[in-house]
Amino acid sequence: MYGDLSLTAKMDKQIKEWSDQMMKDGTHPLCKPSNPKDSVGIKKVPFSTIPAPVMAEVGLAMLEGALKYGRHNYRTVGVRASVYYDALLRHVTQWWEGDDIDPDSGLPHLVKAIACLVVLRDSQLMGNWQDDRPPCYSNGPTDKPWIEQLNNIAADLIDKYPEPKEAHTQLTSGKKPDLFELIKHGSEEHKAWLKEAISHYENGEYDKITSPRQ
Repeated sequence: MYGDLSLTAKMDKQIKEWSDQMMKDGTHPLCKPSNPKDSVGIKKVPFSTIPAPVMAEVGLAMLEGALKYGRHNYRTVGVRASVYYDALLRHVTQWWEGDDIDPDSGLPHLVKAIACLVVLRDSQLMGNWQDDRPPCYSNGPTDKPWIEQLNNIAADLIDKYPEPKEAHTQLTSGKKPDLFELIKHGSEEHKAWLKEAISHYENGEYDKITSPRQ
């Protein structure tokens, strides 16, 4: 009734490959603009690239500011760069240290940080921001930007330590190691290590389990 299923599967696969290739080439019927405005519209500023849930969260953060200080107050009175730089870093560092939610607003710290940048950038565009940043950093005898100099040092350190110790993060803190990994490393020369590792595992002392000794 259904014919040769293997042949049907091959045909489906071939059709999909053709369809994928046409999508890449822009020759697929779905790629063709339905009207002349489409071909012009796709070359304009895209708002569809902004994740809607994040945009909505930022809207709530801006609503909080509007209720406290008046909507768009930053456009009329301007802002001072250092104030928003400090607020931005407070929110980001609190998030980095594991505090996800701002207790004052109940919104995520990252959302409040984005709102800081939105206000600061808008004030820049309006031309009414107070640029109280410090004098530009001098590189001395070199022409390289300071961040590039530090990046070079970081690269040298990484090359110096090709096998760094594992980072202690939220992903690894208190996490049970994979027993298969313990056993896999437990070759003949690692019997003592394996015995100690399993003992720590059974006692829940996961942070004491080290890499197998060479």
